[in-house]
Amino acid sequence: MYKDKDKKQKYMKEYSKQYYKDHKAKILKSTTVWAKNNPERKKEIARDNDLKKKGWTQKRYDSVLKEQHNLCAICKQSVEGVLDADHKHSVPPVPRGLLCHLCNLGLGVFKDDPVNLEAAIEYLRKYSDATQENN
Repeated sequence: MYKDKDKKQKYMKEYSKQYYKDHKAKILKSTTVWAKNNPERKKEIARDNDLKKKGWTQKRYDSVLKEQHNLCAICKQSVEGVLDADHKHSVPPVPRGLLCHLCNLGLGVFKDDPVNLEAAIEYLRKYSDATQENN
């Protein structure tokens, strides 16, 4: 039917959108039933999708986790549960390392900007030295 791959993909995308629109109630009911009957698989799929958005795969995650000896790449602490899959905020996202939640939040607060982090380090050193001198 279609010799042009792009045209076929466009057609299939539009067809899928329309099919979903026409059968939304039925699709939602069946996926809800499936999710109730397959809670572990549902978790796996959600995890895979979350990792994919960050440029990761489960295989890569497992490999990096082993390389890091199950420790945060920044603070070197072990964590109960899972480490956060850190990534460069680009398109596409680029995986970096696995971080504990606090270290991952810290990078986010400093907007993943080394200049901001260096300024924070200088600030801490300045007041760390001043505190020691006053004691």
